[in-house]
Amino acid sequence: MLKDVARVLGRPFADGNRLTRHVPGDPKMTLEKALEQSPELRALRDTEPWVGDVLRHSQVLEGLHRNTSVHAAGVIIGDQPLANLVPLARGADEEIVTQYPQKPCEKLGLLKMDFLGLRTLTILRDAYDMVKANRGVAIAEDAIPLDDKPTYELLNKGNTVAVFQLESSGMRDLCRRFGVRRIEDIIALIALFRPGPMSLLDEFIARKTGQKRIEYDVPEMKPALEETYGIMLYQEQVMQVVQRLAGFTLGQADTLRSAMSKKNKEVMAALFPRFIEGCGRNGIAANVAKDIWEKILKFSDYGFNKSHSAAYAMLSYRTAYMKANYAVEFMAAVLTSELGNAGKLAFFLRECHEMGIEVTPPDINTSGLNFTVDGARIRFGLGGIKGVGSGGAEEIMKARAQGPFKGLLDFCERVPAQNRRVMENLCRAGAFDRFGLKRSQIFAILGEAMASAQHSAADRRAGQGSLFDLLASPEDNPLRLVPPDIPEWEPKELLTYEKALLGFYVTGHPLGEHAQTLALYQTHSIGDLLEGGREVAARTGGIVARIDVKLAKRDQRKWAVVQLEGLDGALECLVFADAYEREGAALIPEAPVFVEGTLSSREGGTFSLLVERVIPISEAPRRLTEEIHVRVFEASTRREDLERLRAACAANPGETALVLCITCATGEIAFVRAAGVKVSNTAAFRQEVTGIFGEECLWQKARKRLDIQPPRPRGRRRAEEPREVEEEAP
Repeated sequence: MLKDVARVLGRPFADGNRLTRHVPGDPKMTLEKALEQSPELRALRDTEPWVGDVLRHSQVLEGLHRNTSVHAAGVIIGDQPLANLVPLARGADEEIVTQYPQKPCEKLGLLKMDFLGLRTLTILRDAYDMVKANRGVAIAEDAIPLDDKPTYELLNKGNTVAVFQLESSGMRDLCRRFGVRRIEDIIALIALFRPGPMSLLDEFIARKTGQKRIEYDVPEMKPALEETYGIMLYQEQVMQVVQRLAGFTLGQADTLRSAMSKKNKEVMAALFPRFIEGCGRNGIAANVAKDIWEKILKFSDYGFNKSHSAAYAMLSYRTAYMKANYAVEFMAAVLTSELGNAGKLAFFLRECHEMGIEVTPPDINTSGLNFTVDGARIRFGLGGIKGVGSGGAEEIMKARAQGPFKGLLDFCERVPAQNRRVMENLCRAGAFDRFGLKRSQIFAILGEAMASAQHSAADRRAGQGSLFDLLASPEDNPLRLVPPDIPEWEPKELLTYEKALLGFYVTGHPLGEHAQTLALYQTHSIGDLLEGGREVAARTGGIVARIDVKLAKRDQRKWAVVQLEGLDGALECLVFADAYEREGAALIPEAPVFVEGTLSSREGGTFSLLVERVIPISEAPRRLTEEIHVRVFEASTRREDLERLRAACAANPGETALVLCITCATGEIAFVRAAGVKVSNTAAFRQEVTGIFGEECLWQKARKRLDIQPPRPRGRRRAEEPREVEEEAP
């Protein structure tokens, strides 16, 4: 709210961030309490007049609903047209929604049910279909074995990218620690990995792995809690506990479950005496019964029903099974599900690369409408090529059903309806690569090929065929077009066309040549930032895919919205006026850069990086290297080599420390920082050093301490300190 009010009053975005940074991170915090508890906030109010205005207006708005939303899966059902019962409206996607929230609808006698439509179900269906088409294996979901060894190996290695509910970085780490052996472990994982029960994770794992004893308050609890090592995790377990210990009927136990689910403290309080009394009748002491009830109350804050977790776990297992056993088909289905989302496609393409699965450009003879399996590779779909679309792709596939295309002329004659723009896009996307010509050559003869096909078709319609019409195909015609002897387009141009027409890079990436530099100097990849989902200070690298320079309404200063594209995703970067004046010159379209800033969350679960610095990748070694390590040998390094090193350092002064890694005659290694020596880590300096001591003599240690204060994470009183990560790379 403070950010919104500050923005409405014309304050820069950074000012709103500065205010919220000093508000204690308690969900129940009010502005009045914040002013009492935060001396920094009071100081801002007393020294900067605009802060008082923001606080005054915010206190008027405090407690009001900020916006409305539509339930992801909730459906309201009535016994007559809903227009007769509740006010209706159109949602953002023109769907019909009730203007009343859920509880008023239920009080009117309407039924609210959740029908969760999951993209994962479509992915699995597509993967099953591709396995049947590609391998002749029909997969029956209910027959998938729940003891598949490769599936559990995949889970325990944390290789769960694209696995339903298990793909976040935190969940991947938890899979490695957990030791997943059976479907019940996956059910527990999903129930545990939520804000409430996450505090139980370490205790659960310690008990599961035998590091801690499993204890029960009373022996009667063991049958209900044994599968979760004595920890209450599911609502169904609490129902069993109160039935066994206090003699609750099934209906009474369900009333407790419903009260826990809806956080209805009044109903739970009313059940407390009945629980204590029932426990007493079964010989359980009152003080023990009270301790158990307190655990039930604590459980009610995070309790999850097992049936929900089990349903999700089955989907998790099935997606893991498909990835472990039918990886190519599964990843083709995953890629198809993300068509149109360039950031996600880049992320999953990276995963394919790490899995050893090649993703290839579209092919006129083997591509389908979407991503398909071509042997052990994934082939891009014709329908995904810009300007071709599903209609053009289906026309091509219909003609191809009569036999594969033998060459460009054959294609032009059999699919005559394609216009010049479509043909150019097919060529630039690589769809004609199989014909054995360079893309530049095919592009050069497209016009002649289309004209020749049109003339041939006109001649046949007029009954004026020639001797050459008797030949097997247009490609056998001795008068066929001869492509010019010209070089292929530059690699950068090829990739640019792929990105423009397919939405992402397929055969390579402009950042490929900078992969080692990125790994050395960035604190987070773009994929890490988007996946981590938390506000941090970061340095990340990518290409300036798009830059939109704007003018601030308040003072007409320039600022920019930048789309930064990395090897594993794309990120929006906001460069406000102060930073833009300092760093804007480095923001050149298609330029590879590092950006430093703070990741900030926005509405809808999206993130933007608030940029403070921009460093061209070419300047990173000079500006971002903390130390250069040079390896020398006590026994074999000559004095004259050290003198040459001294001269090279003197000729290249800078800000990077020099460290000698001396391998002693005993085999020990001594690290000696050269006192008073600071060098400029340029390519010329590195080349000079490796010319003296050899290619393997030099390491660079990146400076990863960021002098940027990240936004204060919600739920914490103090901001994170700037992080420092030290890494070495060749």
